[in-house]
Amino acid sequence: MTTYEYLISNSSPVPAEKPQPVELKLPADLKQDLLWGDTSLGQSSVLQRVNGESDGKESVYVGILVPHDGEVITVRDVESGDVIPEGIRIYDDTQEKDAVCRLDTGYFIIEMCRGTGMGEGASKWGIRHFMAKAENVDLLSSGNNAIGGFYGPFFTPENGLINPPEHVIADVDLIENGPNMSRYRLAGRIPDGLLPELQGKRFTVTFTFYRDLDLFDRVYDVDHFETEIDGRSVVDRITVGDEFEGARENWCSIDSLPIIPSHIVAAIRMPGSSRMKCEAHCPTKQKLRNALPSLRSYLIGIWKTLIGTCTGVYFLIGRMPLSLQP
Repeated sequence: MTTYEYLISNSSPVPAEKPQPVELKLPADLKQDLLWGDTSLGQSSVLQRVNGESDGKESVYVGILVPHDGEVITVRDVESGDVIPEGIRIYDDTQEKDAVCRLDTGYFIIEMCRGTGMGEGASKWGIRHFMAKAENVDLLSSGNNAIGGFYGPFFTPENGLINPPEHVIADVDLIENGPNMSRYRLAGRIPDGLLPELQGKRFTVTFTFYRDLDLFDRVYDVDHFETEIDGRSVVDRITVGDEFEGARENWCSIDSLPIIPSHIVAAIRMPGSSRMKCEAHCPTKQKLRNALPSLRSYLIGIWKTLIGTCTGVYFLIGRMPLSLQP
């Protein structure tokens, strides 16, 4: 094949210090599952084709690199001496009966569940076990809480419903899998409540996990809706909530106020505590990056007095604005 050279552009005000997923948009006639990238600073990475994002106009590939602004990456075919990493390990032996898989990303151990629809804590779809391997602490050890659920405006007093992840069985499909990333799509129909304008709506939540990285992405896609909650107009806005069990008889939870196209306002909530808000920029497609580099390190300092003995903090932050230009 012809080699291609691209300039890495990192528009983040914070220089990258550790590997991250880097997306390349290459000519559409490149159909190889894997390519290889070498950079001007001596980095190299296998490049995995993302079939679901590739079309007749371009082929999208994802590598894992430390993205230095102005660095040049040369794309070529995989050669005999190139070492292809094993990628994310997918296991069938799971803790929960409704689990789809247990993943070893190299950094996290994650168990993905479809839910049972039985209306109990252990019925929730999404991530029901979550652990950083170096910490060896399952932040969802009971199986009664989950990462991934969304609530308002569908699950509000006005609509007469509560806790959607407990009442829906999601369809779960593995839609991308390779040495750099695995992508799962959860899809389901939201139960009908009292408000006619919110009935018959469907959702998808797409989780993307990366090899050896301390982050994962998720994207929410909910059918268009317009309604009014607590006297306020709500158009295509949802509330996202996650729960963690940090230690015995202690828990911590982060849920967001309604997502709007340009940003998300997140809140950390503990029993008996006041709500503490923080703002994180988020792209218009509502991509959320879940970054948890070190569970214990976040307890030291600024968050220590807020979350007590919890063993981890969960952040919703925007995707690092990386781009590659020829």
